[in-house]
Amino acid sequence: MRSRLASLLIGSLLVVLSPVRPTVVFAQETQGVYLERLTVDETSQSIAYISTGNATEDLIVTNYMTGTVVFNQNVVASEQTNGPSPWINAEWSRSETLPLFSPGLYIVHVDPAAVTPSVVERKQNTYEMPLFVVPTTPTADMVFIFPSLTNTCYNQWGGASCYSKPHQPDVGFKRPGVYKAYIAALKRVILRADALGITWDAIDEQYIEDNPAFLQNYRAAVAVFQPEYVTLAMRDAYEDYMNSGGRLAILGNEAWIYQVRRAGDTYSVYKTPERLIDPFDSDGDPSNDHLIAYEWVRGTPVSNTTGPNRPETRVLGQSTWLGYDAAYPYWT
Repeated sequence: MRSRLASLLIGSLLVVLSPVRPTVVFAQETQGVYLERLTVDETSQSIAYISTGNATEDLIVTNYMTGTVVFNQNVVASEQTNGPSPWINAEWSRSETLPLFSPGLYIVHVDPAAVTPSVVERKQNTYEMPLFVVPTTPTADMVFIFPSLTNTCYNQWGGASCYSKPHQPDVGFKRPGVYKAYIAALKRVILRADALGITWDAIDEQYIEDNPAFLQNYRAAVAVFQPEYVTLAMRDAYEDYMNSGGRLAILGNEAWIYQVRRAGDTYSVYKTPERLIDPFDSDGDPSNDHLIAYEWVRGTPVSNTTGPNRPETRVLGQSTWLGYDAAYPYWT
């Protein structure tokens, strides 16, 4: 009896002494910067949407690889009002048109002191966004691909994401919030390419979706960090590129787990662990099963469920969920 009582007391003490994780409440924060598009060609001007608590704010563009400031202008700022679904589109009206930039990787940012990123995950910045500028006629050996859709699915800005509680199946690009680690990983591989004398361009995934033939300009393409979420158009572009002789490297983990369905500015994914049901699954129409926004492996005989029936192992040879699936060996 004494031994049992001692065990209970020790257990209780450990519970008291264990660190308690604070609960983070994600507010619909109204400050930061986001871009109309993350990738533009050298003949197109970028549109930056900004909101800060100040009347004016310095809007700065820096060449990310060299650290050189290529644009610095004090612009009208003011705090903008969010739309009804800010995790899809902040719907800010205050925008600035940036000048043309030569091809390269840039960071568009406002003064961090002017924003309060504490309501977003600490690994994210709300005050900067990457900008990729590509040549109209690419001649580089290689193109690097930024995982912008994965960033969007994880992005908590506006109070919801695919990982918030409750889980939000619908998200969008047009809002602040970028993971610093994603940009840093991209810079590391680009520096390695420079050291090897490899010429390069850089784009984000949405540019592939809007311009599916763009990859065909390059001998090799490198998806960096974590291309976990891809749309049907993105995956088709990747596979068309490989089938025509292009070489794709994925320098990251959890590649191509989920299919994401796009409708305008909205990107939807219904993640299995949260038991969210895609309306395309529950409508009883088998003709749209290939568009169901679940894991790509769903719908295969091994999954015993409805879904896209297009496991990533058919292309990659490996799967985060299945490991190596002998039923779909590499390059079948």
